[in-house]
Amino acid sequence: MSHFRSFLPESAVLTSDLDAYNTDWLRLMKGKSTLVLKPSDTSQVQRILQHCSQRCLAVCPQGGRTGLVLGGVPIHDEIVVNMSNMKRIIELDKQQGIVRCEAGVVLETLNTEVQKEDYVVPLDLGAKGSCQIGGNLATNAGGVRYLRYGSLRGSVLGLEAVLADGTVLDSLHAMRKDNTGYDLKQLFIGSEGTLGIITKAAILLPPKPASIKAAFFGLSTFQDVVTLYHHARSKLGEVLSAFEFMDSETLAVVLKHTPDTALPLPLKSRFYALVEVAGSDGKHDGEKLDLFSETAVQGISDLQGVVAANDRELGRFWKLRDSANPACVKEGFVRSIQNYFKYDISLPLDHFYSLVESCRSRVGCLGLTVGYGHIGDCNLHLNVVIADLAVAEQVRDILEPYVFEYVQKVEGSVSAEHGIGLYKRDKLHFSRNATHIKYMVSSM
Repeated sequence: MSHFRSFLPESAVLTSDLDAYNTDWLRLMKGKSTLVLKPSDTSQVQRILQHCSQRCLAVCPQGGRTGLVLGGVPIHDEIVVNMSNMKRIIELDKQQGIVRCEAGVVLETLNTEVQKEDYVVPLDLGAKGSCQIGGNLATNAGGVRYLRYGSLRGSVLGLEAVLADGTVLDSLHAMRKDNTGYDLKQLFIGSEGTLGIITKAAILLPPKPASIKAAFFGLSTFQDVVTLYHHARSKLGEVLSAFEFMDSETLAVVLKHTPDTALPLPLKSRFYALVEVAGSDGKHDGEKLDLFSETAVQGISDLQGVVAANDRELGRFWKLRDSANPACVKEGFVRSIQNYFKYDISLPLDHFYSLVESCRSRVGCLGLTVGYGHIGDCNLHLNVVIADLAVAEQVRDILEPYVFEYVQKVEGSVSAEHGIGLYKRDKLHFSRNATHIKYMVSSM
């Protein structure tokens, strides 16, 4: 303790009131850490890890604690290294659209700042008001605009990270084309703190769209949702920025638990889709969206659609989709004492909703099964909401390993965007073979 106080201020060495640092967002786990360190620069992170390495002290890197797979909280009594004090935006290259920042910058704060210079961060999450960019990179977070901007792997130009022994790996240069040997930064993106602690990043920023417009659709079948998606890709092309879907069970929970929300369509449907376009010419983008909506209604039976008339309606459409996860939590329990029934998986579209229907049949009246997610990148969020913890173990046995075996059978992924953490550590073999896992472990 005295060693850490020799180079950290008193306010950065916490030994009491540590419940928030020991508990994950879903309150599934509570660690027993008695020490939280909050470094404010890379040299302090380096000295912390050097000392811990020399004395074989376990460390838990921590960001905004918004993850859902138990990856950012201590399992036992590890020393927590919380990055929230490293929140400087170091530099914004306005000509190239490249920002350099520290790992503890909150995503929403970073996006607000770069928007002042007509750029945006290529990532948008429901947890943007709390999550930190270092944690986003460490988990290779996805989000609702993956369809438009792709994986963070393509947007990160440089990283600085501190390895377990205190070695600083400085690869913060920001050349867009650099083909000199191994691209080591890619190892850290998605490594979830197992290889080191990300301290800084250089990120390529797309231009801020001059206009954002959206339409909300009601559809009869999931195949209609897929047809609408293919139609969107064909007709909206370069301005298509998001394609989100919810089933009627999800929307019912959202409307029940979210104030100031209403169904923007006259009739209830079985499925719903939110289609967003973003571009440089509002008139052009609006005309493309209107034409797309008109032709879609003509080509898909029983399709309802409404285009947002203004930014206020656009916000209401997104509130319906963004409220899916918190509404499910309010509805009941999406977890049991040992597990929770919230699956972030990716599946081929041919098998995408079949898993939801299968789980709904298997669970029956023991719980409410809902499905929503990102059609454009095949990312399904499957939730089973139970109102009585007494049936939690029974429901868990019904769902697991069935869900993961289904994912394996159709060659999907057990983690689409939330990472592995502690929760999915023993589920890796459903998506990765023994050789792959062997080399992942050997690199740690």
